Amino acid sequence: EWPYPFTELPLVKFPGKYRPDSPYDDPIMNEARGVQKELNATLSQMIQHRRLTLHPQVLAPVGSVRTKLTTEDGALVEYNPAGGAVPQWREMPQLPAYVFNQLADIQARIDRIFNRQPTQRDQLPARTDSGHLLEAMQEGIADNISPVILRLEDALARAGHLIAAL
Repeated sequence: EWPYPFTELPLVKFPGKYRPDSPYDDPIMNEARGVQKELNATLSQMIQHRRLTLHPQVLAPVGSVRTKLTTEDGALVEYNPAGGAVPQWREMPQLPAYVFNQLADIQARIDRIFNRQPTQRDQLPARTDSGHLLEAMQEGIADNISPVILRLEDALARAGHLIAAL
C-alpha cells in the first residue's frame, strides 16, 4: 500500500555542473580539487622554507657538538673544534619570484572555477575606467552559472510541490 498522496517517488535531484551522457551531475568541487591540492602543496613547501629560515639547521663535523640543539633563546651550545671547522648555520636561499607568481596563478584558477569576480579596485584589470568592462565580466559569470541556477529552480519547485502534496 502506497501511503503518500502522489504517485511518484518523493525524490528531488539538486543539480551541479551538467555532465553529458550521465544521470549524475558533477559537483563544482571536482574541478577545484586538483588546483586546491596544488595550492596546499605550494603553501606547505613555503611554510617549510620559512621554518628552515627562522630556525635553520646546523652543519657540524661529526662529534663536534656536545649539547643538543633546541629552540631555546640564548642557549649555550658547547662544541669541540674539529680540524678548525666549527658548527655553522645552514644558509637558506630566498624564495624565487616564480613561487609567488605560481601562487597568484593558482588563486586566479580557483577564482575562475568558483566564478569569483574582483571586488576591489586593485584587483581589476589595468585601464578599467568605465563600468562597461565590469558589466561584461558580470554577464560572463551570469552566463556561466545560469544553467545551474535554472536547474536548481526546477528542483526547488519540484521539492515544493512534493512538500505541499505531503
